[in-house]
Amino acid sequence: MAFSGGMIPEIEQREANTVLVGQRIVELMRAAGFGAQWSGNTDERIEAHLSRWRKRSPSA
Repeated sequence: MAFSGGMIPEIEQREANTVLVGQRIVELMRAAGFGAQWSGNTDERIEAHLSRWRKRSPSA
């Protein structure tokens, strides 16, 4: 899963924000019952395990 910390011009601030965003995404995915792994490296994507995901049925 790709993600970003935003369009912050200062590289250090953008990197720090990207780490926070990545950590929050992993936290929320795990809380929802999905598997998620991420090294914390901003050059890497989050690995999502969506085995519990099910497509919704069409509404009647």
